Amino acid sequence: MRIRIAAAVGSLITAVTVAVAMTTSAAHAALNAPGAARPSGAAHALDAASSAFGQLPVMGYNTWYQFGAGATQSEVLAQADYLVSSGLAAAGYDTVNLDDGWTATSRTSDGSLTWNTTRYPNGIPWLASQIHALGLKFGIYEAIGTRTCQGLPGSGGTTAAGNHYAQDARTFADWGVDFVKIDECGGLPSGTTLASLTSSFEEYGADLRAANPNVVYSEELPIYVMGQPGFTQSVQSSSTFANMWRVAYDESPADSASDTILGHLASDLPLYSYARPGHWNDLDMLVPGTVSAHPFGWSLADEESQLSVWAEEASPLLISTDLTTLTPDELAALKNPNIIAIDQSGSQASKSVTSADGNIEAVFKQADGGTAVLFANLNTTASSTEDFTLSQLGISAPEATGYNVWKNETTTFSGIHITLPPGGTETMVIKPVSLCSSASTPIEPGNARPQHNAETEKHSAETEAHDHAGRVAGRRRDRPDGGNAREREHGGHHREPGGKGLRHGDGADPAQRPDTDLRRSRDDRRPPALAELERDEGERDLDRFLAGRSHCQRHPEGSHHRGHHPVRPSCSGQREDPVHHADDARDRYHTERVQAEPVF
Repeated sequence: MRIRIAAAVGSLITAVTVAVAMTTSAAHAALNAPGAARPSGAAHALDAASSAFGQLPVMGYNTWYQFGAGATQSEVLAQADYLVSSGLAAAGYDTVNLDDGWTATSRTSDGSLTWNTTRYPNGIPWLASQIHALGLKFGIYEAIGTRTCQGLPGSGGTTAAGNHYAQDARTFADWGVDFVKIDECGGLPSGTTLASLTSSFEEYGADLRAANPNVVYSEELPIYVMGQPGFTQSVQSSSTFANMWRVAYDESPADSASDTILGHLASDLPLYSYARPGHWNDLDMLVPGTVSAHPFGWSLADEESQLSVWAEEASPLLISTDLTTLTPDELAALKNPNIIAIDQSGSQASKSVTSADGNIEAVFKQADGGTAVLFANLNTTASSTEDFTLSQLGISAPEATGYNVWKNETTTFSGIHITLPPGGTETMVIKPVSLCSSASTPIEPGNARPQHNAETEKHSAETEAHDHAGRVAGRRRDRPDGGNAREREHGGHHREPGGKGLRHGDGADPAQRPDTDLRRSRDDRRPPALAELERDEGERDLDRFLAGRSHCQRHPEGSHHRGHHPVRPSCSGQREDPVHHADDARDRYHTERVQAEPVF
């Protein structure tokens, strides 16, 4: 059962009075009459790029923790506009979802759902068309029983056979709805069991897809048995017919940020086998923002921890706050390209290791061109310090580079020494360093770059400008440098007790960022596992051949250089830019693949 929280709402945006073409009853008559033409919202069709909507964890905005049941048409449009103007939509947050509270207090005479005409004077089809005109997707909320959590009309019936699932599914399709969330609370038939409720959720999903094959189906069946026998079974069942399903209780400002974030992580870790492209465990919504936006009021460090855990677990990223009040640092955290790449990797983390004292847990998976590792201090009352070997993280190489996704720093190490504040987290992308001839000497930061031809220098200038923009967009608070002596003493990362970030040692390259291409539509990026399946055996044979060759033999020492390019680790800790070494596009592709993939 969902715990509903009264959201603290700031000054309301004055609703703009717009002429309504049809009254509510006339609109529903037109929508549901046999052979009737659909309104503009229904004309919305997913294009080729968005046909994969839901294959990766959904990203976007939800009204609940900001407005509760009181969201209005103008307020929703204001949030949608800001998704676009702030760059959040371009980063992947491209869905606007209404939660509970949009419906009228009763259905129409023919049993159809209708909207609250006071808060939505132009109607839901009109609102959907406006959202689509912004290039965004539109989602809506309903419940599996006879009423929603707010006591409004649900889709269920007093008997299992008397439901409105098919009727409501057709209505949503007619309105142009892309995403449907079905809650589990409210007016379940007498004698409801997990088996019967599972059947109802499955039936609703089938009806939704019959009306709109491209719809994303989000549901909350597991909440019905949260903490009880049958919970895992409910997740397993959900994974067969839904795109996403809730696996943790609603967040509450009555709980601390660390208790909420680590508690949700603990709930989800054992469920990795049920997550895969098109099917995702849902940890609930992101809640950045000040108390004026909603009652949570978490710190920036807490918000980054939530993003880190949600990304490692491949949870949908749905922001629920007043987007217009977010600080530049909060916006930068939400748009962090490495965090998004980790979340959108196409897999949930399936491996973890806990330190000897049981305080620090390392959760890891392949993502963002390396091994994405989440370190979490399970002790919420005291700082914890621990050492991890590379082999514990599934990396067999004796040396690796680690990119701190929040500090924008890279360090080379043979092991990890880490201190985390109470309940704190850290996220790194780790890549093994190839062992080659010791004659190769790394070029330290600040050293002059070797001479290049005009084409190379043009590429350097372009990538330097692009990388600088990325660093500005992802930069958090400035922190003092230092600590190199202690880092050398520990042979790798060092964190001061209670500190948030990992500092880089001598020779580290703060400009290094793992390769990501977030300029493409999020729906265009296929998970690596899916892409691998599409490659023929001949390509894989060539990969194995290239992997067996000496990296230094293919790239003589004289060809290495350092600049502001996105770079990858190479021999003896040296960085290289693959653009200047490949003979052709195919060789460059395989060169990058061999360098980027950790050795297991």
